[in-house]
Amino acid sequence: MSKYDILLATIAVVFCLWATYTDMRTGKIKNACSIGLLYAGVISQVMFLLLEKTIISTSLSVFIIGGIIAFGSYWLGILAPGDAKLYWGIVMILPPSVWGRNLSAIPNPALIILVNMFSVYLVYSIVHTAIKYFTLHKTFALPKAFPVREFIQQLPENLLSLLRFLAILLCVEFFAYHSQSRFTFFHLLLAILLSAALDRVTKKFQIKAYISYPVYFIPAVVIFIFYPILLLSYWKKFLLFAVVYRLVLPLISTYMLQLDMSCLSTFVPIEQLHSGMIPAEKIIGTETDEGTTYRKEPAVVSDSFRKNVLVSPTPEGLSDESVEELKALAKSGSFEAFGGTLAIQHSVHFAPIILTGTLLTILCGGVFYAPII
Repeated sequence: MSKYDILLATIAVVFCLWATYTDMRTGKIKNACSIGLLYAGVISQVMFLLLEKTIISTSLSVFIIGGIIAFGSYWLGILAPGDAKLYWGIVMILPPSVWGRNLSAIPNPALIILVNMFSVYLVYSIVHTAIKYFTLHKTFALPKAFPVREFIQQLPENLLSLLRFLAILLCVEFFAYHSQSRFTFFHLLLAILLSAALDRVTKKFQIKAYISYPVYFIPAVVIFIFYPILLLSYWKKFLLFAVVYRLVLPLISTYMLQLDMSCLSTFVPIEQLHSGMIPAEKIIGTETDEGTTYRKEPAVVSDSFRKNVLVSPTPEGLSDESVEELKALAKSGSFEAFGGTLAIQHSVHFAPIILTGTLLTILCGGVFYAPII
């Protein structure tokens, strides 16, 4: 790295240290820190272009993909506004010589830093859960086994989902083959986004499954017949991932949600809620002939854009108005069906996690596992 690159990496680390200090002390990141780093990142991208360290398409991809991930993380309730802006600033300020020193299947710094950052969060969650499990298991209603019965009941639906996902992957591979695209990571990401979008459209318009099957399977069968050369690379690349994604992951995610509710959340009576608390569940209202009935469901990301969702995880936590509304409904007996309690997440400071992910990116020259393999 040149001295200029070292200077930019140092600036990124200094801003992360500042954000970590304020986050640990006050629970918030100052705008002067997050927006200041964002401005510095924009200026650094301009300088990279002037110094011919990058090209305009790469610079735009860094800016756009970083912004989409930052905004999406905030919109889904994963990152607070300050954390999202800090992440976006780091993505833009780090020079190509920092995040591109090793070879990996992830060609963009926004994705590299995201992988490193959430790998750190995964380690933190596992360690925290393990400590809770082995030290406080007598006071926690921890799940004793994987939900095998639920998995068997959902197996036919999951198998159809697997076949549908494989069909979508084959269509993506067909277009990638003709466009000579070699980025397997983007193929998987595109297939996941298409699958999620089609699922949402099917549920929103209540389309029957047998009507939607031709949309998935007819193009896949045609491609399979006329382009059998894609078969070998298709199975090698995607079969294991698809099986894990559609069959194994639902089982693990169900169990992890149970662990999360036991170890990373606390059940608080609704009468004792106060503003700023971040729910770990969502409360959904359903209109019936007898009035509105409410039920709870585990929630990983925010779902507050749906009209019938009364409570959902948000980075800002519950507002004063939400707390008052919940307490009023609790007094009227609307929440008796689930005991009048709400799971509240333990406070997680993301600035130290972003700092560690940034250090991993700088030290490893990209994704943390690339030097190992």
